[in-house]
This record gives sequence, C-alpha cells and structure tokens, in this order.
Amino acid sequence: MKKAFLLCFLAFICIEGFSQKIRLGLKLAPGVAFSRTNETNDTLSYKGKGIGVRFLVGPEINFVLGENYVFTTGLWYMSKRAALKIKELDLSQVYNLQYLQFPAILKLYTNDIAVDTRLYFQLGGTADIRLQQKGKDIKELEKYVDKFRIYDFSALLGAGLQFQMGQNTYIYGGVTYLRGLMNSISKIKPIITSKGISLSTDKFQLKNDLLGLDIGIRF
Repeated sequence: MKKAFLLCFLAFICIEGFSQKIRLGLKLAPGVAFSRTNETNDTLSYKGKGIGVRFLVGPEINFVLGENYVFTTGLWYMSKRAALKIKELDLSQVYNLQYLQFPAILKLYTNDIAVDTRLYFQLGGTADIRLQQKGKDIKELEKYVDKFRIYDFSALLGAGLQFQMGQNTYIYGGVTYLRGLMNSISKIKPIITSKGISLSTDKFQLKNDLLGLDIGIRF
C-alpha cells in the first residue's frame, strides 16, 4: 500500500512538473495571399494574379524547452488564395482554398530588451490538409484547374515581440511568412494552343503564399 501511494505521489510530481512546461495559446494572423508560378514557354506564359486578404486562426500547444526555446504545434484553419493568369488566352482565374494546418515551429527568444518584453524568431513548417476548393466567378466551361491537391506543405519564417502580462500570460505580435512548397494543382484541363501543344499539370506549377500579421496569446 505504501509503495502504491509512493508511486502515485511520484507520478503526480512528474505530471505536475511536466505540465509546467506546456502552455496553451491562440493565434490569429490576417494577411495578404498571393500565388507563384514557374511556367513560361514558347506558346503561353503563366503568372500569379494579384493579391487577396486571407487569414489563419487556431489553438496552439507550446512546449517550453528552455528559457529561450519553445516548440510550438497545434491546429490552424487557413484560407488560401490560388490565382493564375494566362496572357495569351486572356484567362484569369481565382480559387479560394481552405486548409487545416498542423504546424511544427521552433521559437527562439532573446533576453528582455525592455521590461517584460522579448524579441522572438520562429522557423518551421506546416502540413496542410485541404478541406474545400471553390472557384470565384468561374464558369464551368472556362474552368482551367480541375482539382487541387488534398495536401500541401509550407515553410514558415517569422519574428515579433512578446509581452508578459502576468505570471504565465503572454501576448505577442509579429510577422509570419508562409511559403508554399508544393504544386497545389492536382489536375488541369488540357489547353490546345495554335501550335497544337497540350499543356498538362507536370508542366505547370502553382504555389501559394501568405504574408500575415500575427496576434496571439499564450497562457
């Protein structure tokens, strides 16, 4: 009985100590979204079309690895914008894409630069699962992209300021750049040009980025 009590007491101490290293949080990042292409050939030239306002939001779990190191994961909802323009065909199309993101981020903190204020830098990435795709004012017969990939990966870079508001409460603000790493298009409708060339997905790359303004809390 005493051994069982001792084991329970030690387990409680370990769990309590470990829980002190975990902090929950919530993040919101409105920003501007834009697309990148890598396709130009003798017949058609592609490029991303404009920018749009998009955002990401969701809960975070922060694992405190040390005074100046935090590993962050969580579950974000992100709205992306995929837009392309083909000049020779006078074709412009915009798609709204919705994703669930699973971040894996290392945050590095400086010592205090002012009272209860520290700089932070973050580096990592996200695994993205597509929830929905929707063309914006696109007629079915004119739709070029038939399907977007169900998954994507993004690299993440960012920096900002963190302010301590209480013993275990922090707010932060900064800038994050999410850079799409994969071709977001899974299937396109072939285009036959005047020279008889059919362009397919493997020749056309569309990647989607977001430059966001971070606003968050950790407690």
